[in-house]
Amino acid sequence: MDNKAKLQRDFFNELAPTWRDGYPISNERIAELLSPIPFSKDKSVLDVACGSGVLDEYLLKVSGKVVAVDVADKMIEKAKADPKNDGVEYHVCDYHEMSGKFDLIIVFDAYPHFVNKESFALKACELLKDDGSVWIVFDDGRKQTDRHHKNLERGLSVPLGTPNEEAEKVAKYLTCVYHIENESYYCLGLKKKN
Repeated sequence: MDNKAKLQRDFFNELAPTWRDGYPISNERIAELLSPIPFSKDKSVLDVACGSGVLDEYLLKVSGKVVAVDVADKMIEKAKADPKNDGVEYHVCDYHEMSGKFDLIIVFDAYPHFVNKESFALKACELLKDDGSVWIVFDDGRKQTDRHHKNLERGLSVPLGTPNEEAEKVAKYLTCVYHIENESYYCLGLKKKN
C-alpha cells in the first residue's frame, strides 16, 4: 500500500462511524442511478471504494457475484455489519492490489480519489473480462461533487472533469460507451479496449 492509500485509509477510517448517516440513499435512487449499467445474474461486479457498502444490497439483487473493495478497514467493518450485504465478498486493500476478473467495475462517489487516472485505467483493464466495462457514478452533479471533494484535506482527491474530459484521460485503455451529466447525476461508462 502506497503512502497516498495509507492517508486515504486513515481519513476514511475516521469518518466510518457516521458515514452517510446524514444523507442516506434509497434502493430506488440507487436503481435509478445505476440504470444504464448492463447488469445480469451471469455477471460479476467489483464495487471499488465501496465504503460502507451503500450499493451492495442492490448489486446482490441484479448480478451474479458481488466483490467489494475499500482501503479503509472501518468502512468494510460497517458494510459487513449490515445483514442486507450478506453474500458480498469484501476485501480490505488498495484497489491496485486486487486480483480477479469481473464483467463490471463500479466506482460510486469515489472517482476523484483516484488521482492517477492512467494507473486506475490500467488496473481496470487487468481486472475486466474481455467485454467488461467500468462505470463511474455520482448521486450529485459535478459542481457539488467538486465542492465536496475540495473540502478533503491532504490532497486526497482531484477535481472531476466532464464525462468527455474524464473519458479522454483514459482513452488509451478504455472507450466511452455512455455518459450523462446534470445537476443531480453523473454517469460515465467505459469499455475495455481489446
